[in-house]
Amino acid sequence: VACRRPLQKKGSRMKFFKSYTGALTVLALAVVLCIPLGCLRSVSAQRAQVLEIFEQGTAGDGYSTAIDMHVRISIGKNLITLAGRYPEAGAASGLPGAVNWAEANAHPDAGAFPEADAALGVQCAQAIEALRAAGVSERDEEYLRGFEVELEAAADRMRRDGYNTAAWRFNEKILGGFPAALLRGMGIVKELPLLADVNG
Repeated sequence: VACRRPLQKKGSRMKFFKSYTGALTVLALAVVLCIPLGCLRSVSAQRAQVLEIFEQGTAGDGYSTAIDMHVRISIGKNLITLAGRYPEAGAASGLPGAVNWAEANAHPDAGAFPEADAALGVQCAQAIEALRAAGVSERDEEYLRGFEVELEAAADRMRRDGYNTAAWRFNEKILGGFPAALLRGMGIVKELPLLADVNG
């Protein structure tokens, strides 16, 4: 004789959900779920605003950290071209790799931002020094001086750009408070890196 499974008491469960206690339980669960979800949407939106500043600048006019990073990358490429005229200097030995690394990490959510930009600055400075030691033409010396000025000017603008301030405020004021701190602790929302950490 086949064993019959006892019928589940659906009525008792329905009574619980229709009861005052059941209603409070469901409401409490809804509130518990809504708080982190609502916080995640709000924090994500504020993080996106900071990334917009990174791309477009504080005034939204395109004068931004992103543009200045690409200026520095372009100077690195120009230095590689210039170093090709003086192969005996060995000035471009580490520069191509630094340029590629900087290009691959030219965004706050990239794994090596802003360390790659700092490494690019170091390699550019070393290449300029090596070219000067090897002896370059007067015209190329003018190029080197121009590269130095542009590299430092771009780095200075990046340090003072509104992105750094906005990122610091997001990390400290937004992610430092409850319940956003829980989202950060669980790795759901990440802090934004500061250029001052490396280029300061």
